Amino acid sequence: MKADNAALLVVDDNEDNRYTLTRRLNREGYRNLSTANDGRAALDMLRAGKFDLVLLDIMMPELNGYEVLEQLKAHAQLRDIPVIMISALEEIDSVIRCVELGAEDYLSKPFNPTLLRARVGASLEKKRLRDAVRESLARLEQEIEGARKAQLNMLPSRFPAVSPQQPVQVHALMDPAREVGGDLYDAFCATEGLFCLLVGDVSGKGAAAGMFMARTRSLVRMAVAELLPRLAPHERTPAQIAEAVNRELCQDNRERMFVTLFLGFLDVRDGTLAYINAGHPLPYLRRSSGELEQVAGKPQAPLAVRAATRYQNQAVSLQPGDMLLVCTDGVVEAMNEAGELYGAARLEALLHATGGEPPQALVEALKCDIEAFTGGAPKADDVTLLALRLWPGCSTGLDAVGEPARAGEIELIIGNELAQMTRVSEAMDRLAAEHGLAPKLLVQLQVALDEMVSNVIKYAWPEGGSHTLQVRIVVDLSQVRIDICDDGRPFDPRESPAPQAMPAGPRPRPGGLGVHMVRQFIDRLAYERIDNTNRLTIIKLRRTDATQP
Repeated sequence: MKADNAALLVVDDNEDNRYTLTRRLNREGYRNLSTANDGRAALDMLRAGKFDLVLLDIMMPELNGYEVLEQLKAHAQLRDIPVIMISALEEIDSVIRCVELGAEDYLSKPFNPTLLRARVGASLEKKRLRDAVRESLARLEQEIEGARKAQLNMLPSRFPAVSPQQPVQVHALMDPAREVGGDLYDAFCATEGLFCLLVGDVSGKGAAAGMFMARTRSLVRMAVAELLPRLAPHERTPAQIAEAVNRELCQDNRERMFVTLFLGFLDVRDGTLAYINAGHPLPYLRRSSGELEQVAGKPQAPLAVRAATRYQNQAVSLQPGDMLLVCTDGVVEAMNEAGELYGAARLEALLHATGGEPPQALVEALKCDIEAFTGGAPKADDVTLLALRLWPGCSTGLDAVGEPARAGEIELIIGNELAQMTRVSEAMDRLAAEHGLAPKLLVQLQVALDEMVSNVIKYAWPEGGSHTLQVRIVVDLSQVRIDICDDGRPFDPRESPAPQAMPAGPRPRPGGLGVHMVRQFIDRLAYERIDNTNRLTIIKLRRTDATQP
């Protein structure tokens, strides 16, 4: 840091000392100098301006040097400013105390020009280096955050809707232990009648594992898209894809990384799931009857270990209503603050407790249970979950009136004006007419929409102004899903107190009777705050659709 650019503050209650010190600093080329005659004035100046170095006297009225130094080090924006203590020779014990409190160096009176030049210059150079390190760390954190978002964007957050041609419900998530994770998942239609799902876990953690994860998922997608169409129907197997991907991963694998993988092809016409398990934890299969079993099989080598590895196809049959859960070892190995593992027994208990729930509800319930178990303990491994259910009504593919059912979706961007509610209500009416929603179900959905969307419009932006919110309504064979997203202040309607617990008087915040009523008749209400955005999800199952009046 050049002398003429550095901003220095001299703090001393003795005017002669201030004059002598500033004069000598001027001779050394320091031009940007400020002075304060007591500690309180110095703190005010430091809060108001930007300084690179403080020369601070110890003995001063009101606030002495110790007190000023303690307040500086306790202030988040000021603690990194270097401080050189000014003392008389007989105050050396006080200087030691100041250094222990965080002072950079000291100068004794009378001032020695050589020591003044050396210690001021050294302190400024240390600050320059620290600033450079902080800037580098900030850039690195920004790049890592960008890599985290890019990686999460690679993994699907929306999944294929249920239809007679594709009667599969699926939901998945990946919660990385670090900014960039090594787990992966995917779920997509491979060919007509064949649904592909995969969950993998790369060895290691951090950026290298994230890059290997991205490469693995891309190779699987590419192999399915390019290889399967060239094969005869009976040759379209997970083993063919796994072997092709394995050969590619083994090339130029200088870091000797590998990936465990569960890769399955579900034939939606008869419920046969062909799969390979390359060193991955055994998935669970929860039958519609409530029975729980593991999808076992002969262990096979992870991908990227040996290029000549041959994989054997295995198969299990799914019946309508059966649920498959595939997860990484970060689930059972999640650890709480007492060093206890989440374990298979707890996982199996939750699978039994959530019987009949759709995949999204199961995945979210499991994620919440893991977080409740681990508490404040640091994450040791990524947690990845994928749940797939063969739709209970897939044997007929007909809705309540005997016509082929179709999935439908409407997405609206509306302004924060109550008049915009008409557009939302009309959209719900259109979807209800197109998909034969029962009148009672439609009334409940309209009430939920009106309460939740109007809450956002009224309360999300207390500062006023023009804002927008997104409303997405999806109707499929099994449920109606409503997603409401806004960038207003945080509000979780699940925490809204019941009416009898609310204070008397005017309504002070969103919630109350309306939110409480909605919670009574919907099947699931989920909320999360991501990147300063509120994301509210309302799910109403259609299981009683045919009996609605």
